[in-house]
Amino acid sequence: LAPLSAAISAMAKTGGAGFPIRFQIVDTPIPNAFALPGGQVMTTRGLIEATSEDPEAFFAVMAHELGHVRARDSLKAIYRNAGAGVVLDIVTGGSGAAQQAVIIAGQLNQLRHTRKQEAAADEAAYEILLASGLDPAALARAFDLILGALPDDGRDEDMPAWASSHPDTAERIKKAKARAAPGGPPPITGDDWKRISSACSAE
Repeated sequence: LAPLSAAISAMAKTGGAGFPIRFQIVDTPIPNAFALPGGQVMTTRGLIEATSEDPEAFFAVMAHELGHVRARDSLKAIYRNAGAGVVLDIVTGGSGAAQQAVIIAGQLNQLRHTRKQEAAADEAAYEILLASGLDPAALARAFDLILGALPDDGRDEDMPAWASSHPDTAERIKKAKARAAPGGPPPITGDDWKRISSACSAE
């Protein structure tokens, strides 16, 4: 986990997040990722498994979430819907903070970000990916991989908030492909990525 956390922290620094990032993997098969107050970025085991053959796509999703971190979108949503006490507990790591984080993340999936916030996070992802030496079009591949990993009978219910709502997914894929640019290797060694993705697939 350490190499992955370090790579995401480096992307955050490059992208101007302005504070340390705390990374965590949630043990669920649904491919998803979300940002929480205090610089917390969470991904699911399912997302790593879905992008196991394309680590650049995984980091594109992380870049999108870092865009939400930079804009403090989740902080605004949680404060509005759950109150300052929950926000303080998560940010300071108070009692039950991790459990609270997962619960709130589920609430955020239902609340979903606004069209403007999602579009801004996509734009931030392109910027962060370019600054990190990665191809922004990897975000389009991430959409495709996530859609392909979702169960056919539960796509509307299980769709990650960032991938499903605003703006239209097909239009977002089109825009991401239009941002294609030469990119270098992912910010993690092939061996490290293989080890992490294999561990997630084995769960």
